[in-house]
Amino acid sequence: HGRPARLDWTAEVPKDSQLKFQLRWGSTEGQVRAAEWRGPNGNNTFYETKGAVVSGVPDSARWFQYRATFVSPYGGASCALREVRIDLQAGRDGVSAK
Repeated sequence: HGRPARLDWTAEVPKDSQLKFQLRWGSTEGQVRAAEWRGPNGNNTFYETKGAVVSGVPDSARWFQYRATFVSPYGGASCALREVRIDLQAGRDGVSAK
């Protein structure tokens, strides 16, 4: 297992539109469902830059979830999300993954 270390994505984002992400985690599925969504600076913040560093995830977290928020000021030019990648940092057991 490992902790999330970096959040990256592939998407088409039209001019004036925005794509942003939040994460939540826990040591069980139930804890994840009860956890608050977080960005790089805690609740009510978002990861808005590709390759963003993820910090603050404890070694005990085994379950992770992300959500993407699509923002389009004109309602017609929506983003197209193709792929989301969460790179994992080695945990105490030394295992890491991508």
